[in-house]
Amino acid sequence: MGKQHPIVSVVIPAYNAGQTIERTIQSVLNQTYQQYEIIVVDDGSSDDTAEKIRKYGDLVQYISQTNAGAGAARNTGVRSAKGKWIAFLDSDDEWHPKKLEIQIQFCNSIPDIVLVTNVPTIIRIGEEKDFAPVSETPAYSIWNHEAFLRRNKIQTSSVLISKDAYEAVGGCDTSLLNAQDRDLWLKLLYRGTGICINESLSKYYHLNTGLSRNLVRRFQCDLILIDRWDHRKSDTLDVDQRIPVQKFIKIKYAVLFSMIFKLLRFNHEIAAKQFWHIFYEFHNNEYPYLPCPPWGLFKTLVYFESQRQRWKYGLK
Repeated sequence: MGKQHPIVSVVIPAYNAGQTIERTIQSVLNQTYQQYEIIVVDDGSSDDTAEKIRKYGDLVQYISQTNAGAGAARNTGVRSAKGKWIAFLDSDDEWHPKKLEIQIQFCNSIPDIVLVTNVPTIIRIGEEKDFAPVSETPAYSIWNHEAFLRRNKIQTSSVLISKDAYEAVGGCDTSLLNAQDRDLWLKLLYRGTGICINESLSKYYHLNTGLSRNLVRRFQCDLILIDRWDHRKSDTLDVDQRIPVQKFIKIKYAVLFSMIFKLLRFNHEIAAKQFWHIFYEFHNNEYPYLPCPPWGLFKTLVYFESQRQRWKYGLK
């Protein structure tokens, strides 16, 4: 392991991760690429996370901080990083042994690259899955910046990021309660090239917390994030005006429509009505010559969708 002169700094934020952190760290130690350092930031854990990490001695740099969230922990880790590249890994996920080796190869061959990701294998509660065999010549696709205005497409434990680019965009924005990762991807992709390697090189352990959990707060943060890219605003992040106004309007329109629909599906009717008022005002500002889809239309669409689902899955 190239601890004195690492090329990659692996940053692992950990909060009460005593049950999983050893599996996560071991997946890094198993890497075929060895020019890395491991930094674990303990974000105020109250379990045996610290004890589990300290067993690794000099193999892992341990940093402890008062609980401030995963984004703040990642920023703390990057500030201590020596590597040119930053690899994020959540404390309950793990990597394919060739993950770093394959990603670094692409870093060395694609100009202006700032972000490398891969397809994750999703592991749900009670499941066990092995990594699929990796191709000798992995294919990749290029990420489109505007696609991330609609939704997040990257799982954090898959990423490898240019440290220079990370610092240039300000790292994780801890003022956002949600969507810090998506905000970061947008800023990075505006600055340089990002790719997704079409191979499963990471496992994402998905907790079954329910899709409706914190849905309202997440959507509120999503709207803040989207509005940052409206170049009609004085504080826009789209300083080069790359996103045409009409395209931005269509994206936000579709996102708001989808938010209201999902909130109703998960029985957040009061919140859905609040988002409809935002939608109504936005529609009238951007399309004053067209009637706005009424509140009742959304309720009707959700009703028919629920009936379709019941019919599809044979529910009574």
